[in-house]
Amino acid sequence: MRKSNNKKKKTNEIFKGIALTVRYLQPYKKDIVILATLGVAMAVADGLTPYLLGRFFDELVMPTSISVEGYIFPAIFFFLSLWAVFFFTGNLLNWWKGTKGAKISEHLFS
Repeated sequence: MRKSNNKKKKTNEIFKGIALTVRYLQPYKKDIVILATLGVAMAVADGLTPYLLGRFFDELVMPTSISVEGYIFPAIFFFLSLWAVFFFTGNLLNWWKGTKGAKISEHLFS
């Protein structure tokens, strides 16, 4: 019986802590949604970067061509360009997420 009461007490304390945290974070709801969205975008960019780099090296071994709106050019340039876009976008998002997260942390802990 005593063990059951301790579990209920711990569960209530956990929910009180969660409620308090949600109350503290309420003014930063918009920023937290932005940070979550940036996290997903960063995951996509970080996931595509090695794939595109692999395709780039595949094109070094077996070159092919791509036709875009009547222009024909080596596929290696296409994959290299895509890799650069996703690589730098991922790094930019990572930097932006870090500054947003630091801003929220400073407000919460000051």
